[in-house]
Amino acid sequence: MNAMKSRLGAMADLPMTYLPVAMAANLYYSVTARAREARRDGEKGAVSIEQALITVAVIAFALVVLAAIAVVVGNVTTKVQQAPLSVPTAAGAGAKG
Repeated sequence: MNAMKSRLGAMADLPMTYLPVAMAANLYYSVTARAREARRDGEKGAVSIEQALITVAVIAFALVVLAAIAVVVGNVTTKVQQAPLSVPTAAGAGAKG
């Protein structure tokens, strides 16, 4: 429990932009610590199942993010094709003489 408190205390010093990374790192370290304890106690099956479920959850989250990016890119592409930008030209900008 003290290790968790020290990690949370270290997260308080980080800017908010790094909060998801810090939370993911905290989760990773806590899972690996539990895995080490379970292996030391001889429980290998539960650790494997937990790590497999975490892997599935991370992959599912990555797919959701990828799908969201694809939808946003598709919407922006459609809007750009429907209303292309017209660049105004300054009077006499092309004529030098």
